[in-house]
Amino acid sequence: MDWESLLSCKRVNSKEQPTDRGRTPFQKDYDRTVFVPSFRRLQRKTQVHPLPTNDHIHTRLTHSIEVSCVGRSLGTLVGEMLSKEGRLPKEIDPRDIGDLVQVGCLAHDIGNPPFGHAGEYAVRDWFQSNKKEFLCGIPEKQCNDFLLFEGNAQGFRFLTRLEYRPHEGGLRLTYASLGTFLKYPWTSDCKNAKRLGKFGAFYDDRVTLKTVMAGLHIPKDSGGDYCWHRHPLAYLVEAADDICYALLDLEDGREMGLLTYAEVKEKFTEMGGKLTRVEENKYANPRTNLALLRGGAFQNLITEVAKAFQKQERAIMSGKFRGELLEKCASGTLVMKAKALGRDKVYTDRRKTQLELGAYSIIDVLLKSFLIAAFELKERGDTSKVSFKSKKLIDLMENTLDPRGDRYELITRTLDFITGMTDNYATFIANQLVGIAK
Repeated sequence: MDWESLLSCKRVNSKEQPTDRGRTPFQKDYDRTVFVPSFRRLQRKTQVHPLPTNDHIHTRLTHSIEVSCVGRSLGTLVGEMLSKEGRLPKEIDPRDIGDLVQVGCLAHDIGNPPFGHAGEYAVRDWFQSNKKEFLCGIPEKQCNDFLLFEGNAQGFRFLTRLEYRPHEGGLRLTYASLGTFLKYPWTSDCKNAKRLGKFGAFYDDRVTLKTVMAGLHIPKDSGGDYCWHRHPLAYLVEAADDICYALLDLEDGREMGLLTYAEVKEKFTEMGGKLTRVEENKYANPRTNLALLRGGAFQNLITEVAKAFQKQERAIMSGKFRGELLEKCASGTLVMKAKALGRDKVYTDRRKTQLELGAYSIIDVLLKSFLIAAFELKERGDTSKVSFKSKKLIDLMENTLDPRGDRYELITRTLDFITGMTDNYATFIANQLVGIAK
């Protein structure tokens, strides 16, 4: 791989040339992402704790914004290192690398369904349980999209198909931004998807994926027909995400009374946070003190990850790098310990568990109701011929269904609608469907 190609400003389904004064192509990508409804709806989607009552608890929106800040700092630092070595194209500034990583970070969770990862599991399990009834006649390579359902793939779909210019390139982001966003640049029928349970593009979006990766000159991996190596900057997006949720989930845990101040302080201090006894006594506020410690930990981790990228760049550019950049850092083990503390004491919160169980019921009601309506439309050919209930459900979807489409297309269009819902809206609609009106 070479940086000239990897930083391509070509756009999906567009011949648009950079003309905006004061905005680079990557800043334009950032702005487009901020203003789309699917990004705005992240404010009411679960990060870790569904439907939080404490305003200090992170949602997917606040998490994504914070990850984008860490990613920008990380990308700029790497850009400066590459620039000093004469590795960047002449027209590229180190801050452009920061902007590019910021875009990938900002969009990294844009495809998450309601209730976050619990929602992903609920969708997968629902299709596993209802495979015979709803997936009959669909080829296996397409069925995998639903049986292994992934918010990452749905995010690629939102960015390249559903928003801004529907089915005409979506946001029409640059190839570089999309490559940076793609954590798993392969489709669901590839070996990597079956091995990791992760993939970045649905079968329906394979042509767009191929166009982007070819435009970036990223070599193919051996996992299948639609399987490529990662864009090097995708490793920075991954690291920024890991840094944020490793630290910030612990802060949320303290806010909810699941962790003590001392437990979180210890982890932040180990990762590079600094707070003198005078400062700690001066502020005497756990929230303020942890914020100061977190800032120091962030700076230390960002510096370590940037250096790790520099050391591993040759392996990354040749497609031979395996694992995560944080694993190559001195503080990597400490980050893993912070995650372990979160798994042991934060992610096991009783209220969180109860609401996640409710998420399964909500997803079940939504998928069954809307898919029955979609299949009825397919069978009868026109909305005027379907039942009253099905017509109302189709109306809610704003007539995005095409009765001429096959079963696979009907399911993907239905999932587009359901995965775009917020936790609150999904709960509201499911309650209406089972007669619990509010």
